[in-house]
Amino acid sequence: MRQYNEVVTKSEEENYSLFVSNPCFELWLLLHYSDLKEYRKQELLENKKNGSRSFVSACLKDKLKGSYSKSNLNFNRDFMNNIDIAVKNSQIYEQNLVKLENNLGTNIGLLIRELKKS
Repeated sequence: MRQYNEVVTKSEEENYSLFVSNPCFELWLLLHYSDLKEYRKQELLENKKNGSRSFVSACLKDKLKGSYSKSNLNFNRDFMNNIDIAVKNSQIYEQNLVKLENNLGTNIGLLIRELKKS
């Protein structure tokens, strides 16, 4: 993925922090409710669509008992109270920006830890 590498390189050159979830942002949200061990890692990473929802999005909707809507996200209600859980769960998976291109994980937990320090 040349484009991914270009973005990583450019962010480093410009001294920007880049935060990524692979395969998608919903993985970070799902980590608020699960350490993901109940799912097959390959299924999460492939994140195939079934109808209108991706696999990760469907898992998240199940955790939220059907109330998850990508277009109507309520972070305060659905995720804020579990943010420390998500940070802890994210540490189980890849956090290295370069390695995230091909591996399941997210480095958003690193951002949250930095924000909490300041």
